[in-house]
Amino acid sequence: MRPYREDSWDSPASPGGTFSFRGLVKEMHRLTASGIVAPDITSTFDDCAQMPCIHHNATQVKLSYDDAASFEAMR
Repeated sequence: MRPYREDSWDSPASPGGTFSFRGLVKEMHRLTASGIVAPDITSTFDDCAQMPCIHHNATQVKLSYDDAASFEAMR
């Protein structure tokens, strides 16, 4: 998987990094183009951080991201 130029991903041994919305849609296939969680992804909402989290069971990758609700919570 080759990330977009603006995206970064650390070593799988020490994962972390930043992905753009485009990266979550086109590269990671975690969200649809309209921002809906992909069918094979588990979605939760972190009430403390006020942001959605997604988890892909097969790869054990967990990501948090901002959406319209989390941006509204930051206002």
